[in-house]
Amino acid sequence: MPPVPDLSSMPSGTFQGSLEVLEFADLTQAIGAGGKTGRLILALPQGNGLMLFEKGRVVHAEFRNAVGEEAFGALLAACQADGAGRFCFLPSPPGETTGLPRTIAKTVDQLLLSSATAIDEKG
Repeated sequence: MPPVPDLSSMPSGTFQGSLEVLEFADLTQAIGAGGKTGRLILALPQGNGLMLFEKGRVVHAEFRNAVGEEAFGALLAACQADGAGRFCFLPSPPGETTGLPRTIAKTVDQLLLSSATAIDEKG
């Protein structure tokens, strides 16, 4: 059995891992259900992505040249297509999100449903 890593060297307050262990949809739902505020950084084979959460709601997403719902859908498609990648959630104090971009108004579940539908239609 491999040795247990020293978790005290991990940055305090971050949540990170592999998308092979926790899928994108489950990850975004967990952050949403927890009512978390912060940045979700995704490192995927196809490129890096960013999502901003405020009190559990996705308020902004960026991936490649896309922003908003289009970027969220592209992130979901990229994660489903490859299944590989890493993520890191960096929490922010609630007041720190003032002035950040707001390109998404849907809930996490609405985003997942509309993005999955769009992916299915593209076939």
